[in-house]
Amino acid sequence: MDTLTTATVAALLILVASMVSVELALSAAILEIVLGFFAGNALGVTTTPWIDFLASFASVLLTFLAGAEVDPAVLRNKSREALAIAGLSFVVPLSRLVYSPFLSDTGASDRRRSPVWRCPQPPLPSFMRSWSRQASIRPTLAR
Repeated sequence: MDTLTTATVAALLILVASMVSVELALSAAILEIVLGFFAGNALGVTTTPWIDFLASFASVLLTFLAGAEVDPAVLRNKSREALAIAGLSFVVPLSRLVYSPFLSDTGASDRRRSPVWRCPQPPLPSFMRSWSRQASIRPTLAR
């Protein structure tokens, strides 16, 4: 799909999402995400560099606007709850990232038979590749 067709389809979907959101009293952003999902999968609309730029810019702007709506007085009054939510929103995704090598994609029954070091490993940085050739950093399982 060329750039002009992509832009036309995106503009029409944004217009439809805006009109439907007013009629259904729903958030336009939710409908735009749903219609974007539909356009990408059903209509074959692919992303372009300028759409990637707009998406990055919009995510930063949305984060800024969400932070601008925070009421400092309420935050001070509910500091314990705010800190608990902030801490959990940091710790839970981080723990998932840290423990992901230990989780198996095949299910609980296979976890006993699938050692940790058989999980996919990320590629080593270039300066570490020579080290791994000199000494075996990653353990291997003998069958």
